[in-house]
Amino acid sequence: AYPGALEQLENVYDSATSVDYDCDGDAGGTEKTIKTWWDSTMAWTGIGSIHMGQSSARVYLSSVSDSFTDTDSTVYYDLGLALYWDPTTPEAEPSGVEFWSNNYSEASAERGIASGHDILFEDDQLYGAMARIFSNPIKRVSRLFRFDLTLQTAVSAAASDSSVNSDLVDITLFRDSQGAYRAIGCDPTGSGAFAYMLTDEDYLDGTGGNLYQQLITGQARPEACVAQDREDSSPHFYYPNSLGSGFLEHSILDSSSTDLASMTISYLQQNPSGSVRDIDYIFENGEDWTISTDETNSQLRLEYVPLSGSVGSFTHPTTTIPDTIDLATDPTNSRVVFAWTDLNGDAFVGWADSTGFLGSAKLNMDTSETEDDFTAIDVALVVPDNGGSQIMVAVMDNDSIEMTVASLP
Repeated sequence: AYPGALEQLENVYDSATSVDYDCDGDAGGTEKTIKTWWDSTMAWTGIGSIHMGQSSARVYLSSVSDSFTDTDSTVYYDLGLALYWDPTTPEAEPSGVEFWSNNYSEASAERGIASGHDILFEDDQLYGAMARIFSNPIKRVSRLFRFDLTLQTAVSAAASDSSVNSDLVDITLFRDSQGAYRAIGCDPTGSGAFAYMLTDEDYLDGTGGNLYQQLITGQARPEACVAQDREDSSPHFYYPNSLGSGFLEHSILDSSSTDLASMTISYLQQNPSGSVRDIDYIFENGEDWTISTDETNSQLRLEYVPLSGSVGSFTHPTTTIPDTIDLATDPTNSRVVFAWTDLNGDAFVGWADSTGFLGSAKLNMDTSETEDDFTAIDVALVVPDNGGSQIMVAVMDNDSIEMTVASLP
């Protein structure tokens, strides 16, 4: 077998036209599957979440975890890091790793990471948002790191919530039109909370600037969240609210907030069509793409709002209840690609355009290393700018990550 080779899925519904380049027997059949592989000596424990993205010269896989073991067997604890690849050879081993957060040389029962994180990838810097939870004294500390890729140094801004030790299941980070960085952590425990932090380059440089934090309680019980700035309006903010039966809520954030003003969430609309477990949102080139997992109806729901023309609303039935989801644009082919997990611990990829859903395939994670023990918890994907129809997909369980590079129709 050739585990690093691309699967070629010419038509997910037509086994006669698919090509099994990696010789695992998975490109054909009535249910298309793509083999995952991971041959690295790097290892994780207690992974909270993963994200993929790219700069002009690299493709990244970011994670937060309780521990990470590097190729030289050095172990780091309670950290955020990003592996990177040359985008022209994504099927190869990672070219290296960037430790974008500070880390610890020893484990501690009094310290741990929150599940969620988010990251912005730039050519010269990485901006990563994560949180740590401490038990003595009890507090939750959200922190935005700016990691300089040339100097290999990180500076950060921190927001502490005293006497709070609940998890931030998701964190969303974006840069607004004024150049400020805004991180929002989602806490679904009790009556729910948003942990909000605003800062800017001047503060990170130590030359003044703003650092503002706010803990907003009782407004929603967010099971996930995603926000993005838009050049045509204020930032848009989406979250499934389990205080409202898991309905998806769509809000606008006040982008004029400074360190002297609180974050204002202006409620826009609620989608009561089903209980949403996860949501992803992209605004790019004047187009809106929103995808969510609908637990009530066992389906994916895709909304497309073009710069001009007709709005599209589409559904894609899933055989099992979908759980987490990730979305990426594929400008070369004028479409989006997405990956999701389900409550059975399986993972899938799919693709769609402005006309609706086009196809999907299951990820086969039963490798010789994982056997049948791998349970997919989170998923991330990216379409390398040079990749044409090529995608990179990563899937995590609690203590490991599987990956694949695939060529879609």
